[in-house]
Amino acid sequence: VEITKSVPVAVRNAPAGKTFSVYPSVADVAFKCVFPMPSDRTDEVVIYIAYADFAKSRNGRCIAKVSELPSGVIDCEVTPDIFDCIENGG
Repeated sequence: VEITKSVPVAVRNAPAGKTFSVYPSVADVAFKCVFPMPSDRTDEVVIYIAYADFAKSRNGRCIAKVSELPSGVIDCEVTPDIFDCIENGG
């Protein structure tokens, strides 16, 4: 079974006083789930950009990461593949 949702893209591990924006701020995620699916736990999945990845990037373009998938979710595909990140302050 495949469930498609729009999921906000979070930021993880930004140092205190540093903020940055991610564009687009929402990803389309196709979740591949077992059938029959006992309950929809796809809302537990977090799509995020790690600050360390942003800091290592040359141009602010980063690949989003996916938090641990809950039971019943086999895999997921995030669209777009790459996000533009811009540091706002600090």
